[in-house]
Amino acid sequence: MLLYKRIENGNFRWPRTQEEALEISTDQYQMLMQGLEIVARHPIEEVPDPEFSL
Repeated sequence: MLLYKRIENGNFRWPRTQEEALEISTDQYQMLMQGLEIVARHPIEEVPDPEFSL
């Protein structure tokens, strides 16, 4: 249960529908409480391994 989160930007976006709600793990909850984001804004793209020849 989310009891408190400090609002620094003046608002807190609450899910409007069940589809917008997230189920989070205990680790993600701890990260959220530390002020970290649990959803990446820009996901890291996997880069294919370059082929090296020596």
